[in-house]
This record gives sequence, structure tokens and C-alpha cells, in this order.
Amino acid sequence: MLFLAPTHKLLFTFVFLKEKMSKVRNKKIRKLEYCRWTSEDMDHAINAYKQNQCGFNECCRRYNIPKPTSRRQLCSLNKKANENV
Repeated sequence: MLFLAPTHKLLFTFVFLKEKMSKVRNKKIRKLEYCRWTSEDMDHAINAYKQNQCGFNECCRRYNIPKPTSRRQLCSLNKKANENV
């Protein structure tokens, strides 16, 4: 068994953490992607929900639509979309 003095132990820990942090910094950070759904996806999701083919959460997952967005569309609270109606 290798015995390390307290100073060597701290030095080893510091070097280990420094290497680990450099690996974390070098990883590419994925940017968030917004608006990955289309209007057809929204129409299909709303129709499926209204016809009781699936529940609200399942519709959101199946068609990759955020829950607040689909809730806003279902309640007709979208001001921009409802201006032309």
C-alpha cells in the first residue's frame, strides 16, 4: 500500500480535479433548439386530443410540442394566431 504525505495527497487531488475540469470545459455545449414542431404537428396533436385518441401529455410527447404551447393553442389564447380569425 502506498502511503502519501498530506501535501502529496492534496497535490494529487488538485491535479486530478484540474484534469477533470479541463475535460468538462472542452466538451461542446449543446444549444437549445426552439420551435422544432410545425403547424401540421400542432393540428394533428389538437385533433388527436379533441377526438380522445390520446391524453394531453401523450399528444405533447408524440408530436414534440411543448406543453405550454399546446395548452395556449387549445385555449385559443394565442393573440398573433387569432388576429386573422
